[in-house]
Amino acid sequence: MPGRVVSVLVVALFVAAAGLLATGQSADPWAGTWRLNIAKSKSNLRSQTVRLEAVANGIRTFIDIVDGQGKATHNEIIATLDGKEYEMKGMAMPTTRAYKRVGRDYEFVTRVNGKVTTTSRGAVNPDGKTLTFTTTGTDSQGQPVKTVTIFEKQ
Repeated sequence: MPGRVVSVLVVALFVAAAGLLATGQSADPWAGTWRLNIAKSKSNLRSQTVRLEAVANGIRTFIDIVDGQGKATHNEIIATLDGKEYEMKGMAMPTTRAYKRVGRDYEFVTRVNGKVTTTSRGAVNPDGKTLTFTTTGTDSQGQPVKTVTIFEKQ
């Protein structure tokens, strides 16, 4: 009898995994391309697109921004969700992030020139269509930062 229960569980897990592969869904709800909803976010940006990819025990992030003056920037980072610092490429000043998983979501601490500036948490709504980042800390001038940015899945 116990062998039958194990067999049923294995079949159930296989069916669930096959369903995810067939629908193209990732086991990580945050994986995908996300576009900033300017109307729902307090931001001085003209646009921002974030592409998040799940990699072995981590995350690969591509960030494309057009700021309020129309200047475009592109940043990238590949990081393991282990709390260790990883370099962000494309930043004006030396910047690192340390990522960790928090349930279905993830959190990262940003350091600029070795100094902690902000902590951000990315949380996907249960419907899988909205990603909310809550960020607290200080900006480059030492002023307090507390923002909530809303992204919609593309």
